[in-house]
Amino acid sequence: MELDLKDFAETVKAEEVMYLATAAGDRVSVRPVSPLLLDEKTVCFYTSKDALKYAQMKENPHVGFVVGAVGRYQGEGTVRFLGSVFAEENAAL
Repeated sequence: MELDLKDFAETVKAEEVMYLATAAGDRVSVRPVSPLLLDEKTVCFYTSKDALKYAQMKENPHVGFVVGAVGRYQGEGTVRFLGSVFAEENAAL
């Protein structure tokens, strides 16, 4: 089944929470995060450098997510670190 990017984008925009799974070593963690749609295929979220998810993503940038009612969309992706939300290059965020 092909991904309906328009519906995916609308779902992410409408949701206040998505669930993010990260793993490093023998530890897997899932937690809610607030999604922000950057473009049709890119979902952003904020975190602290002190958070477990940050440490896990630095060690292993492969993540899983679930967003939408009853797990409407489930997927996997690779994390890109964009830097500080206050950085000039991230003004659009």
